[in-house]
Amino acid sequence: MDSSTFWTTIDTALSHCEGDSYDAFELVCEKLAKLPKADVAIFACYAGHFSQQAETWPLYQAYTLLMGVGTDDGFMDFRQSFVFLGSKRYNSALADPDSLADLPYRDIDFLCQEMLLNRFDDLLDGWDWGKTGWSPPPDVPVEEGVTEIRGKPYETWDQVVADFPRLTAKDP
Repeated sequence: MDSSTFWTTIDTALSHCEGDSYDAFELVCEKLAKLPKADVAIFACYAGHFSQQAETWPLYQAYTLLMGVGTDDGFMDFRQSFVFLGSKRYNSALADPDSLADLPYRDIDFLCQEMLLNRFDDLLDGWDWGKTGWSPPPDVPVEEGVTEIRGKPYETWDQVVADFPRLTAKDP
């Protein structure tokens, strides 16, 4: 399993489920349940890694505009779910967080799922990390402790409106 396989797994599930994020996530979990636990662990590492890469101030601001409110825990849940919207939306929103204004309501609702990555803990139940000799994929840095949101927060509403014209025009 590598990052390309990770994204292909999610994108294929979304295609198979005609873009339904809820059904696609369930399909991914069903597929993972049939794999060796070491592959599930690697998949979970990639999910956590890409969620962490989305921890930026522009995406946090887009999240607060989209949801109408923002909390640290809510942003974590948002980022975990955000990865499962697929590689195209993920990369598009990282490049232009205002593009989240184009999400259909069902996907916005999906982004409110709490602790989505905990499902991987269920799939890895009983697996002894210490006795397997397992290590994370080489392209996923191991970050210890709490990380900070990258970038600089927005200081004025004018800055927010300039960077997020479509999201600021929407009602939360």
